[in-house]
Amino acid sequence: MRRLTLLRHGHAEREGAQGDAERALTRRGEQEAWSSAARLAALGLVPQRILASAAVRTRQTANIAQASFGLPGTALSLEPRLYLADPFTLLEVIAEVAAEVDHLLVVGHNPGLSEIVHLLAPRSRFDSLETGAWATLETPVRTWGELEAERAVFDRSEAPGR
Repeated sequence: MRRLTLLRHGHAEREGAQGDAERALTRRGEQEAWSSAARLAALGLVPQRILASAAVRTRQTANIAQASFGLPGTALSLEPRLYLADPFTLLEVIAEVAAEVDHLLVVGHNPGLSEIVHLLAPRSRFDSLETGAWATLETPVRTWGELEAERAVFDRSEAPGR
């Protein structure tokens, strides 16, 4: 059984002259990221690998998760295709993950992260990921490339501080 955990970046600055991809986490966003990572660790939901969008806010969230989990630097990869990715692009990127990874964490953006939960586990009562929130699913696939619509079971979702 494989586990896919999806973590939405923490609350970010408003878009200014720097552009959307350059928006950094606010203090609230940093707290959300630390809170969610700590909760995942407390539940024993520590991934082997982290894939993150290359946007500043997702990079910062992924770095916090990596530090919280005590994972080596090699466990985190930035993937430009994850920036504002739709669920089908997310599936393409996930399909490239090595088969020996049983638990993958993807740090990214809405609406794509919430949409992939609905795609993979359409019968779940899941609604949407708030900033800093996470959802985790289990899937019986042998390789990440076999992951497709309706091939996962929604396990749980939590928002920081709620």
